[in-house]
Amino acid sequence: MDPSLYPVSAATVEVLRRPLFGHVIDGEHVASVDGDTMPVIDPASGQEIAIAAAGSQADVDLAVRSARAAFDDEMTQIKSV
Repeated sequence: MDPSLYPVSAATVEVLRRPLFGHVIDGEHVASVDGDTMPVIDPASGQEIAIAAAGSQADVDLAVRSARAAFDDEMTQIKSV
């Protein structure tokens, strides 16, 4: 699949050319803990247009820990009234 053939912006074409759409954890794009992937299918054509990381419970746990740490850090910056 050549993403440049789609009616999308140049920025979108660059994103579609990534080797893997990973999870965003701690501000980084990362693969699944177990390395599993799944195809991203264009519903209009039925063609595979990208590969994405397939999340598991371990990936959710990492994401939740990351989000919790970010939230707790932000809460320490808020002054009480």
